[in-house]
Amino acid sequence: MRDILLTFDTETTSNKPETARVVQVGGVATYLEGNYDHVVVETICNPGVAISPEAEKVHGYSQAMVENAIADTQACRELCQFICDNKDRVVLAAHNGISFDVPIIWRVAEMEPVRVPIVDTLVCALRTLPFAKSHKLSELVEELNLGSAEGAHDAMADIAMVQNLVKYFSEGLKKNWEEIAEWVAEPRILKVCHFGKHKGKLWGRPPNPAEKDKYVPYWYIKFMCDNFDPTPDLIATIKAKYNMRFVKQEYQA
Repeated sequence: MRDILLTFDTETTSNKPETARVVQVGGVATYLEGNYDHVVVETICNPGVAISPEAEKVHGYSQAMVENAIADTQACRELCQFICDNKDRVVLAAHNGISFDVPIIWRVAEMEPVRVPIVDTLVCALRTLPFAKSHKLSELVEELNLGSAEGAHDAMADIAMVQNLVKYFSEGLKKNWEEIAEWVAEPRILKVCHFGKHKGKLWGRPPNPAEKDKYVPYWYIKFMCDNFDPTPDLIATIKAKYNMRFVKQEYQA
């Protein structure tokens, strides 16, 4: 049984996982035996590239603040090396980790990715809480009364929030870390659109014309299929509800 939960978070130079660099990274290992935490890495980083104004507005890190910090490559290598050293024991946990944080840390570390199970709390929330006011980490934690969201977009504050969500989903789903990760890894059909102009609307074709405003329209599905980088759940949903495929069908974790 995997007995280490590595909860981690990154703050980055942009919101584009294929090119973003890291300005802060944190990782905390929770050991099942003894139930204690160990900080694996906690540091601000010099990304070696410009921080976008949009990203700085979110996390508050300016170019001057990270100028003398260690290189983001070195910081991410510390985190990734821990994963490599414990690949048979560790389960990862992050919010939107599958599509964002995971690919970033391996790319920035310049290391070959090691595939280990991951509890992505965003995936858990989208599946089990489709009608939540927001699926953003801090807002979700506040809505569920799982503690303070103060300090959001600081890696260590975000890690504490993810830890609370993992406990919440573990109790609600009656699954341990590894079982949740297995459940996350199997694509599921979603009920509600959680993004864009049609956020909150139902996936699928309306049962009658009078209810069409409650459903994501067909033209938008076509646009998504032609332009989106889909997640496994989105692929499964659009296939089941509309019998359509994405141009970028294969999702790369």
